[in-house]
Amino acid sequence: MAAVFTRLWSARIGEGLILDLRRAVFDHVQTMPVAFFMRTRTGALVSRLNNDVMGAQRAFLTQSFTSHKALSHCDCSKSA
Repeated sequence: MAAVFTRLWSARIGEGLILDLRRAVFDHVQTMPVAFFMRTRTGALVSRLNNDVMGAQRAFLTQSFTSHKALSHCDCSKSA
């Protein structure tokens, strides 16, 4: 039961972090000058931003899964 709770909690935090990252990226893009958009292909920009955010999400999920797996195999009842 604790494992399920831990995974749900981790997923909730991860999704919140990714949402914050997406908002920050969107806010930053909104401050860019028009000249930036004149010289940058829109499709390339959207693809780059999406791929970067998805890469961060994958990294978080991988780290979260690895940490959870390590903790679930840890015998924390042993004393040093």
